[in-house]
Amino acid sequence: MFDIQGEPATTQKDEEWGICYNGLIRGKNDIIKTLKDKNVQYKVKEEKLPERAFLIEFVVDSIKVNIIAVYGNEVIKSLFVGKQKYDIEYFKKQLEGMLYDDLWLGQIITMSERTVLYKNFKKNKNLNNYVISILKNNEILSEVKKFQLSRNNKTLDEVTDRVIEMIKQYDKNLLNISPTPAEIIINSLEEDYNIKDYVADIIQFLSCKELVNILQQENFANDKEQPTAHNKT
Repeated sequence: MFDIQGEPATTQKDEEWGICYNGLIRGKNDIIKTLKDKNVQYKVKEEKLPERAFLIEFVVDSIKVNIIAVYGNEVIKSLFVGKQKYDIEYFKKQLEGMLYDDLWLGQIITMSERTVLYKNFKKNKNLNNYVISILKNNEILSEVKKFQLSRNNKTLDEVTDRVIEMIKQYDKNLLNISPTPAEIIINSLEEDYNIKDYVADIIQFLSCKELVNILQQENFANDKEQPTAHNKT
């Protein structure tokens, strides 16, 4: 729906920046190949419009199927055919009032934490990352909960500073693993982003109580499954 500048997405911008466009075209080609292999008649509309990349039409068992790749306001129109209440500007205003975008935040943290885990084990033989480290430390978790109770930039900044100081004492090797994928990606967009920003994103990620409960359950289960070493005398 939106491009990396926060504006309504378009075919032209997506092709220029390579965010989803290449994947859409590969998906389109895969669909067409499958239809050909199954001898299914189809029509493709590939005229590049500002809010549409392509449209594939075909019929299976008397059911008419349309596969469409659209951008911006056309996403809303396609999902809520005839029942659209709000346009893209309404959702843009809603998003601008949020501290973070849940989907983007979840994706970038997942990629980065996997890398931190790998580098920490390779360098320090420590199977740990920021999320695991925070989940295992009740004192740090209590700081995260302060942000849960007061979600604003001032609280986030204060909590982030305290969490970083705690990590320096509790798991200082983490702060030496840099740059994270999050830093590389966001800095490539010519935005300032450092390890403090990354820790702040982790705090926002873990400010969801339900998410923390699930992760703690998984972490506890994994700890129980690990074999215990016994010394022989």
